[in-house]
Amino acid sequence: MDRFSQISVRTNRCSVPVRLIGRTVRAMLHASELVVYDGQQEVARHERLIAKGKVRLVWTTSRSC
Repeated sequence: MDRFSQISVRTNRCSVPVRLIGRTVRAMLHASELVVYDGQQEVARHERLIAKGKVRLVWTTSRSC
């Protein structure tokens, strides 16, 4: 994960909660979505980006993310 709270999965980038900057997370890539885990806890879920080089950014005001 980079300092901008994004992870690279294949050729795309997706946002994850800022509190995880500097940590190692696990990404599970499914046919239609990407699910990101911190240990056993799901921390992000995004629609899968099909085109190369795309970025999926999600902003939230929730403190739980």
